[in-house]
Amino acid sequence: ESYVSVIDADKMQEVKRITVADGPGMIAFTNDGKFAYVCSSFTPELDVVETQTYHIIKKIPVVSPFSPNIFTSPDGKWIAMTHKDVGKVTVINLAKMLVEKVINTGAITNHVTFSIVKNKLLMFVTVGGENKVKIFDVADNFKLTDSINVGALPHGIWPSPDGKVMFVGLEFADEAQAINLQTMTILGTIKIGQSPQALVYAPNAFSGMKNISGLSALNDTASTQVITLKSIHNSNDAKG
Repeated sequence: ESYVSVIDADKMQEVKRITVADGPGMIAFTNDGKFAYVCSSFTPELDVVETQTYHIIKKIPVVSPFSPNIFTSPDGKWIAMTHKDVGKVTVINLAKMLVEKVINTGAITNHVTFSIVKNKLLMFVTVGGENKVKIFDVADNFKLTDSINVGALPHGIWPSPDGKVMFVGLEFADEAQAINLQTMTILGTIKIGQSPQALVYAPNAFSGMKNISGLSALNDTASTQVITLKSIHNSNDAKG
């Protein structure tokens, strides 16, 4: 479609549709809630929506038509968006509402996020074509400072609020991995459902990050989205 829906959370009803570029992907809000940035999976454009009026106040051209993911930095200064088709990340300066930088990140650049680690703001990018999470120092002009080898085709990524752990969904491994951000090493691997493509960290969902490596999936095929297919052959159908 070429719109985003506004939902009344109390009534659980759609109250408005805002026309945007064709194929809206995801939305990131500024920390003050005044603006929504809508990326697109079909159009090389980033639309900026004023949340009080629902008006598009700016259309920012970007480098490719396939931008499936977008994320706001915790300091409220930046929004980063991925370009999966060309292996790049665009960084938007929110004060100027302009493109600050376009970074070559690698083939099948999937998702992007930020986290403050040891008092330093870092940007994290999953690069599916290299099975890596790449790390960039925001203060040092988004310089690549580290990369971590993870499992097959990293996709969704989300930090814990305390800056200690980063969770990554592995699309081709049917797993999630936890990265210790203090040491930049894999802390644990969790077997989950088929082809995870995104995730969200829920603060205070459980206590004791030291036990993360001992987590296990629910024994529930509905929750873990595991589907078993059986082949049924009928000789009468073979005649066609």
